[in-house]
Amino acid sequence: MFTVGEFSRLAQVSKRLLRYYDEIGLLKPIHTEPLTGYRYYSAEQMSHLNWILALKELGLSLDQIQRMLSDNVSTDEIQGMLLLKKAEIEQQLQGELKRIRNIETRLQSIRNAEAGKPLDVIIKQIPAQPVLSVRLVVESFDVGMAILRQIRTALPEKSPYGLCFLICHDDDIVERDMDLEMGRLIEAKTHPPVPLHGDLQLRFRELPAVATMATTVVKGALETIHTGYAEIGRWAEVNGYRFAGTPREITLQAPQASDGRDLITEIQFPVEPVRLPLAAVLHWGGPQFPLLAAAAVLHIIGANGVTVAGNIPLNNKLAKIEVSQLPEAEADQIRKEFQGPGTPWMRLHAVRTLAAIAATALVFIVCLSKGLSK
Repeated sequence: MFTVGEFSRLAQVSKRLLRYYDEIGLLKPIHTEPLTGYRYYSAEQMSHLNWILALKELGLSLDQIQRMLSDNVSTDEIQGMLLLKKAEIEQQLQGELKRIRNIETRLQSIRNAEAGKPLDVIIKQIPAQPVLSVRLVVESFDVGMAILRQIRTALPEKSPYGLCFLICHDDDIVERDMDLEMGRLIEAKTHPPVPLHGDLQLRFRELPAVATMATTVVKGALETIHTGYAEIGRWAEVNGYRFAGTPREITLQAPQASDGRDLITEIQFPVEPVRLPLAAVLHWGGPQFPLLAAAAVLHIIGANGVTVAGNIPLNNKLAKIEVSQLPEAEADQIRKEFQGPGTPWMRLHAVRTLAAIAATALVFIVCLSKGLSK
């Protein structure tokens, strides 16, 4: 037999805990001295204590533990409960690690912006791309990733099958009920459907061509993908572009590490140049606003206004004469009267050209001032 102190040291629990378990009848000493009140425990009671501690770690209350011990729950049953608890804790741990990586990458984005790090964005012209894909609404992003793993398994890593891709068709960033399209690029003009688990099938289709695609490459787990989108956003604002379609995510390298840190993704975002009036609005209150506003006025009044008010009416008059039906000499004379040197048409054309040049020069000054400020 062992004293309370000895049993406490052997079991690696406090004497106070043993006294409390004795008081509530959960673990009684094997012997108590009537005169001194000293309590003694047996080594055989160690298993009973371990059961109590294991069930407590599973989240059960002491009352629940007492009832379970009274019902003689088997070791296998407790082992099953322990495995379920272990899986739950591991899932919670993975969620916490994802949050930590997300915080780290957002802090790094802040540092890059503060340091004026060059924006690593490349403009590409993307042709129409044949793909094998499936589009569906998934309960969560993890479900979507499971389907993407099915796609990798269903199609061999060889020609004609290319890189995997993912497109989120939602207008907003949502965490549940996500409208995802997943699949692989393919070098073929047609392909039969490819079955996946359940009723899912990969079907052949063609992603449309994009004349101007802003692209950047992100290295790291999916929690870091937001850094690439932020990079494209800053680049678009600095260079006078706006978004013109749904972005695509191309997997250049599938992850091998359990935390996905070796994943390499190319983000492709359709863009188009921002028109000068919109550029001025986007820079409202900023140091470049006066120059961009002046450029917008020149563009609207000088270029578009002159065209609408002068050039189009003159061209309409010329078209009504049906010059093509006149003798060549007479037709040339009429053209000179409308479009020759010193004519209203040429003066309006000169105004329009100068307005366009002035607007372009102002935009160039804005871009130059941004570059110098960095």
